[in-house]
Formats: sequence, C-alpha cells, structure tokens
Amino acid sequence: MTHKESKSFYWFQHIWELLKETYVEWRKDNAPQLGAALAFYTIFSLAPLFIIIIAVIGYFLGKESVQVYMTKEMTEFVGRDNAMNIMMMIEKSHNPGSGVYATILAFILMLFGSSFVVVMLKNAMNAMWGVKQYSSGIITTIKDRLISCIIVLLLIFISFLLMISSSLLAAIKLYLSSSAPIPIIFFQAGDIIFSLLILTLIFAVLYKFLPDVTISWGDVWVGGAVTALLFTLGKIFLGSYIGRISISSAYGAAGSLVVMLLWVYYSAQIIFVGAEFTQVYAKKYGREIRPRREE
Repeated sequence: MTHKESKSFYWFQHIWELLKETYVEWRKDNAPQLGAALAFYTIFSLAPLFIIIIAVIGYFLGKESVQVYMTKEMTEFVGRDNAMNIMMMIEKSHNPGSGVYATILAFILMLFGSSFVVVMLKNAMNAMWGVKQYSSGIITTIKDRLISCIIVLLLIFISFLLMISSSLLAAIKLYLSSSAPIPIIFFQAGDIIFSLLILTLIFAVLYKFLPDVTISWGDVWVGGAVTALLFTLGKIFLGSYIGRISISSAYGAAGSLVVMLLWVYYSAQIIFVGAEFTQVYAKKYGREIRPRREE
C-alpha cells in the first residue's frame, strides 16, 4: 500500500467510525420517538411562526413576495399542491385584530406560541447530549422561554437576509445570463453553495446557543456544515418521496396536515443526526461538551 493509499484509508476509517458512532448514539437516545413528539407539538407552533415571518419580513419586502418565496421553498419539500394548501391553512388561521394594541398583543402571543417548538427542540437536544433535567422554577422557565423567543427572532432575521440575498442572486443571474452565455450549471452550483452556507449558520447557531451546554465554535461549525449537507440532500429525497406517494387521496382534506407532519418529522431527524454527529466529533477531535450547570 502506497503512502497516498494509506492516507486515504486512514481518513476513510475515521469517517466510518464517526458515522457508526453517530448512528449508535442516535439509536440509543431514541431519536425517532423524540422526532415524533417534536413533530406533533410543532404543528401547533408552525402557523404562528410562519405568520410572524410573513408579518415581519413582509413589512420590508412585501407580504405577497414573502408568501411566494415561502411557497417556493416548501414546494421543494412537499410539492406545489401541498405547499399551496399549507399556505392557505396558515392564512386562514391568521385573524388580525384592529388597532395598534391588538396587533402588538397578537404578535406577542404568536411569538410565545412559536417559541414552544424551540423549547421542545432544546429539551430533546439536552436529552441527547446528556444534560440532566432539573426542576425549574418560574424564573428559569421565563428565562428559557425568552431565550427561545430571541432564537425565533434571530431565525427570522436570518430568513430576512436569505430572502434579500436570494433576490440579489436572482438579479445577478438575470444580468449575467443576458450579457454573457454562462452555463446554467454555474448558477445552480452558486445557489447550492449559498444555501449550504446559510443552513450551516442556522444549525451552528442552534447547536451553540439552544442546549444547556458549553461547546466550542469549531465543533458547532463542523456539525452545522454536516447537518446542512444532510438537510440539502434530505430536501431532494424527501421532495421526491412525497411527490411520488398519494397522501392527499389517502387522507383527503387532512392530506396537507399529514405532509406537514412528515416534513417536520424527517427534518427533526436530520437535526438530531447532526446533533449526535456534533457530539461524537467533539468527543473525538474537539473539546468536551460540558453542561452549563456543572461549570
């Protein structure tokens, strides 16, 4: 075996060990059950979360533009018909009040409701990363919910930047394609790379600040990048899978709700696999993940 072949085998062996231990941890921590619970509770939080995104970002970019963008993104996951039905359900669940105070109160209540799924995700990640559950008082509960609300607002801000950047990229693509014969594959590669960078940022922020642990930025960047890659691949395969099966004909009017449950469940599994990978990677090659209460 040459030196080059030996080095390649060394890296392959280490990657295989990482993946194998990630799978073992994922099975041991009952991630499928955690994902099912998270999907159930997310159903009650998605509508207020999407309404906030439409209201906040729509204030700057226009409500219709945001709805078109969200429908386009969901279409890649669940198909166009299901995406349209989901957006209609969200629109019908929004009944804006009259007056400034009613609007502010509705925004606060929706922010509080949308943060519930963040709390559930935090509890699931704490369980996977070995953080002991303590009986929390009122102050701690309020603090956790406020942090969850801040994370929701941060994700909305990142979504805002993503929409602006996507619009700029579309404008650049239109300009370059009209002025120079550039192959479309370059634009597609640029879209994929940009999407991976944004997703890496989102998952790195979640892994860094959501669980009650201290973890280095180096470890969360690696975990975030791996999760972003899995999420991108999952989007392709999940969209293809849901597009092939006839959920609407099997479940009738509830078909879109079932599709949403499937989407959230598989997305949660990708996040959990990424979290387990981050834990295994940090243990082997990074810094130890320590619960904050033990510091």
